Amino acid sequence: MAEEKILQEIRQVAEALCRAELPFLVAGGLALSLHGIPRATIDLDLLVPAQTDVLDKLLMVTSSCGLSLSEEGIERLFSQPSLIIGQWLTFRDQENRNLLDVLVEKSDFFQDLLSRAVRVKLGSSVLRVVSLLDLRRMKVVSGRPLDLADVTLIDERLSLEEKKSEQP
Repeated sequence: MAEEKILQEIRQVAEALCRAELPFLVAGGLALSLHGIPRATIDLDLLVPAQTDVLDKLLMVTSSCGLSLSEEGIERLFSQPSLIIGQWLTFRDQENRNLLDVLVEKSDFFQDLLSRAVRVKLGSSVLRVVSLLDLRRMKVVSGRPLDLADVTLIDERLSLEEKKSEQP
């Protein structure tokens, strides 16, 4: 039951970000699931470009969803976004659960990822999801054991897709 509530909160946040026309990409465990690779997840991982207006809008939308930044004062750096490139911003819900993790990326890198992103419908919104190959690269760079296990799942999925495309 708690997991259903978390997934509902995640959907509400994603839909609010879409309505606000905030540029973001879905990454992490939800991105894997949206690519058809089953993966349990209890948060939403996003990428956003390092731009003051985007970060300010992100803060406004997340606040309206009842989320707050876990690191006090970091929003003061939003006026100098180059200082937080590569920084994860963690947002907590009212029950103090980490619900949203946002990675601030260089704008040109974000645009490159966006150009290869896949559109996926979730509820009433269309999300842009990091491509499977880009997701794989990100997980290899991370190097965490769970991410490396995800790389194996991605490789299996890509192999299946390749075999399907070879069939007449």
